[in-house]
Amino acid sequence: MAPTTRRVCFTALEATKNICLTIPTMEGIKAALTRFHHDVVMQHPYISAGVLLFWAFYPQFPFHVLYFVLFVIPRSIILGILTCLGFERGGVREDSIASRYQARRYGGATPSSGLFAGAQSYGAANRAPLSAQSQQERPSHPIIGVLWRLLAFLCLYASLVVLLKYGE
Repeated sequence: MAPTTRRVCFTALEATKNICLTIPTMEGIKAALTRFHHDVVMQHPYISAGVLLFWAFYPQFPFHVLYFVLFVIPRSIILGILTCLGFERGGVREDSIASRYQARRYGGATPSSGLFAGAQSYGAANRAPLSAQSQQERPSHPIIGVLWRLLAFLCLYASLVVLLKYGE
């Protein structure tokens, strides 16, 4: 039996520092998918078919969830922390931690390439509400719509196969 994972190491800038990752091999991916099929799809065909049907009618839903979890929530947390520190849309709020730090550390001349300037820029620029962002999205290429419909059709077909093959 072939190994299911492989360790890959990269040498960093210094010769003594290595960054190592464990990645699955094709055999590992095949074994994981086989276990998932046996443990989830065969044991719970109605739940599996229901999830696939839901995905067929809303094919973008998992990707919206990933976008929300990986981008919107961390962005909101960072902006909340920056606001608490005093970085706001109009600049640094007076009598805040940021203004006191700026006065003590930099005086009147804040360097443009520093961490303070980056926090000030991010705190001021990234304040558009999420609903306004979704309305400003560009229309996508027509082939993208075809691919979403193809994914929806495949999910619908897979749900029917699961129900017919494993349903009682």
